[in-house]
Amino acid sequence: MRILFVGNSFIHYNGGAEKVVAKLLEEHLGAKVYARRYAPGGYTWPQHLADTKDPSSSLYKLLGPGGTKPWDYIIFQEQSQAPALGGKDTLESYEALSGLVQFAKERNAHTVLLMTWGYLEGDRRAHPAIFPDYHAMQERLANGYLSLAARIHEEHNISSSIAPAGLAWQHIHTLQHGRNAVKLPAGKDTFFAMYAKDGIHPSPFGTYLEACIVANTITGCRSLGLTANPLELDGDWLVFLQGVADEVVFQDRGDVFPPYPWTHEGCQQRLGTLTG
Repeated sequence: MRILFVGNSFIHYNGGAEKVVAKLLEEHLGAKVYARRYAPGGYTWPQHLADTKDPSSSLYKLLGPGGTKPWDYIIFQEQSQAPALGGKDTLESYEALSGLVQFAKERNAHTVLLMTWGYLEGDRRAHPAIFPDYHAMQERLANGYLSLAARIHEEHNISSSIAPAGLAWQHIHTLQHGRNAVKLPAGKDTFFAMYAKDGIHPSPFGTYLEACIVANTITGCRSLGLTANPLELDGDWLVFLQGVADEVVFQDRGDVFPPYPWTHEGCQQRLGTLTG
């Protein structure tokens, strides 16, 4: 299986989410997974699209006209505010994504949009009116990614699945997980632990959860019980985060979400033909 991640620091933090995803998928599938990232810090989809057309950029070969190798999946992650800002910013995201998914289609790849999470305290400094707190930012991000996927399908007839990492953060926030048999931090501390010190980027716990969400989204396999632990997390945390990923991805949302690339839960990619 060949997977390309196109995003920014939300992917490359903690050594790279793509490396964790590859380890999880290899355990799921019993096959070698090649995962590559193109994730400069702070990058936006318009910048990515520009780089696909720039021969000096590695993305020109990875995704643009400079290369021909196919990908099974391409994961697109936008700058962490853009899908939720509305107006000109979100329009520019959509227009760039329209070009990126066409390149993905030419590489025979299934497109996955990685829905990111709201900042721990929202973004009251730059956007106090629309991101006053975590809840408001998360809600706008979720709606933004859903709208982008729907519009890409409607106007370009290209189906894009969503890897709902942001909803996994939201699930943990809702749980307000207390001390119990698995000895996790009490109350909101569990949610706080998902973030790096800046309250924006993922901690190692956050990167592992992000990776479980992507692996579940791609395969239809549940994470609970996986032993791959490239970030060397405590076993109790591993089980907790795997359970959250399973709960979020396999929740029945009716027609609200675009379809996953599998029909029925249960490691469907084992049955498919994988690119070498």
